[in-house]
Amino acid sequence: MPRSTLDGHPAGASGSRLTSSLLWIGTAVVLGYVVSFHGGVVAYGFGTTVDLDVPAAVERVTAALTEQGFGVLTRIDVHDVLRAKIGADIEPYVILGACSPELAKRAIEEEPEVGLLLPCNVLVRGVRGETQVSFIDPAALGALADNAALEVPMREARERLQAALASLRGSAVE
Repeated sequence: MPRSTLDGHPAGASGSRLTSSLLWIGTAVVLGYVVSFHGGVVAYGFGTTVDLDVPAAVERVTAALTEQGFGVLTRIDVHDVLRAKIGADIEPYVILGACSPELAKRAIEEEPEVGLLLPCNVLVRGVRGETQVSFIDPAALGALADNAALEVPMREARERLQAALASLRGSAVE
C-alpha cells in the first residue's frame, strides 16, 4: 500500500522532520491506503518546514505551484476567520486551493463527481516560530473515487505537487 510522509520521505524513512499538534497516534487502512499518525505525519500529504515567515512562504508556494501549471483558486486565512467568528487566536494558518486546469478537466471527464475532491489543498502554517508547508496527496484523494481512470491524472497531479515541494527545498530548514 502506498505510504508517504508530510516531508516527502517514504513512511519510516529517516529525515522526516515535521511534527504537528495531533495527539492521536495509530494506523488505519482507508480504501487501500495506509493512513498513519505518528507525531503528525500522515499518508495523505507531504511537505516540509521552510525558513520563511508565513506570508513569504505563501508567496513562494504560489510561485512554485504556478511553475507546475497550478493556479491558486482560493485562499482561506483560517486564523483570521477563527478570530473574527469565535475570538480564537491561533498561529497563522493559510489554506490554498490549487488547481491545474488541464488535470482537472481530465479528471472531471473521467469522473464528474470528482469535483468533491477538488481543488488540491496546500496548507501553510506557523508552528512554534517555524513555517510548515503541506500538500495534499492527490493520489490518496483519487482512491476515494474508486475509479481506475483517475489514477493517471491524480498521479500526474502528485508528481507536479512534489516538484513544487522540491523547488521549496532551497528554503527548507535542514
